[in-house]
Amino acid sequence: ALWSASNPRWLYVALEGDDAIAIVDRTMGVLAQTLPVGRMPSGLAVSRKRNELYVTHRIDAKVSIVDLASGALVDDIPLAVQPAKSDPTVPQGTPFAFEGMSWQPMPDMMLHDQGGDVLWVPHELLAPTHPFQFQTTVFPAISVVDVARRAEVVSTPNTNQTNGRKLLFDAINIPDPQGNPSIVSQPCAIAQHPNAIAVYALACGSEDLLTFDATQGIAVGLVRDLAGDHPVGITLDDTGQRAFIVS
Repeated sequence: ALWSASNPRWLYVALEGDDAIAIVDRTMGVLAQTLPVGRMPSGLAVSRKRNELYVTHRIDAKVSIVDLASGALVDDIPLAVQPAKSDPTVPQGTPFAFEGMSWQPMPDMMLHDQGGDVLWVPHELLAPTHPFQFQTTVFPAISVVDVARRAEVVSTPNTNQTNGRKLLFDAINIPDPQGNPSIVSQPCAIAQHPNAIAVYALACGSEDLLTFDATQGIAVGLVRDLAGDHPVGITLDDTGQRAFIVS
């Protein structure tokens, strides 16, 4: 569920079993409208910059765009399949298992302005090219989508920044006490620091919290063994000093 960015009278709710979005009028206390958006909608985002609703789907590699003025599904932004590799430990496969997403704040904007152009979208990659074992076929990933350009962001090669998709052993590469890469699983929720300095991602399967340097687009911190069982949602206070995690 998500409040409208421009008018908090409206509440948008993903109805995964109905392939639709419900629009609730909280002033009147009624269901105002239901919009078909394609199968299994899971995550929602709205922007103050344009009168659109953005939808992820549980198992389909795309972000759908709904024109809120007409209620029509107007576009889909596809997310690329990660190319197959002969080495089964290299992240590869089809994006799936989408849940929430979050706006990337713009560094030159005022505090609390969430930008409204670029989304961080956590998901997994399913590689069907080798035996079905979770430790070798399901990889954590976070894709970046520019809704203004209607395209996924691709990282610029030969730089120390990862402005596009974050992959295990690449942008997600935090060494453990023995110096080996820390393995995390099932990124499911994202929260952005209001000053555009950090991004926080829940790894719900491994019950961890990742911190990304927002300027470089790479993970720089990891809190393991969060309190509670199976974290599923995160939000920050208005200063970015505290995270509230739902388990």
